[in-house]
Amino acid sequence: MADTQEERLALASGVPIESPILLASTITQARRVLTQLPGASIEHRPGPERIPQRHPERLPERPSERGAGHRVAWRSTAGDLGSVPPPRVDSGPAPTDRPLRLREDRLSLALGDHEVTLTQLEFALLAYLLPRVGEVATFEQLSQVGWHTAYLGNGAHMHAAIGRLRLKLAELGAPLAVEAVRGLGFRLARHPRGKGPQEAVGN
Repeated sequence: MADTQEERLALASGVPIESPILLASTITQARRVLTQLPGASIEHRPGPERIPQRHPERLPERPSERGAGHRVAWRSTAGDLGSVPPPRVDSGPAPTDRPLRLREDRLSLALGDHEVTLTQLEFALLAYLLPRVGEVATFEQLSQVGWHTAYLGNGAHMHAAIGRLRLKLAELGAPLAVEAVRGLGFRLARHPRGKGPQEAVGN
């Protein structure tokens, strides 16, 4: 058997002239010729046959899942790499944190869209208390901050100013309230919700 004419000639050159020669490309072709000869009887036996190689088509691979948060990739038939974004996870609305904003240019305290105006004295006291939430501010310290004088033991004016500040924090709905610390002073404390105006008056 030979595929090309050159191979057939090379095979025939080694055979004596008086011998019959059958040149074929495949066994199937040779059998077909022999069965057509008079009186020929050829038992069909499966044998090796040269089968031309054919390149199988590329089939797309199944996407491989690699877990949540990873990208899923596949190989297309053309060999290019594509990508699918990870599934979107709806975790619900994010909690909002509305900070208090003390504005010196407007002499005001704002929480979200709500705003209350402050006096110079209230602004000075709150500006001192806000960075010290939970800490006690003594009468002496607040006297220097608000009135620029030493504390002489009479705190009526200080209690009046703190009372007005408490009402404005409650009006704003701020999560903070001014608490009195008996014999020492005041402190700004955190509260889950702002106190009502009546509750905010306190001592």
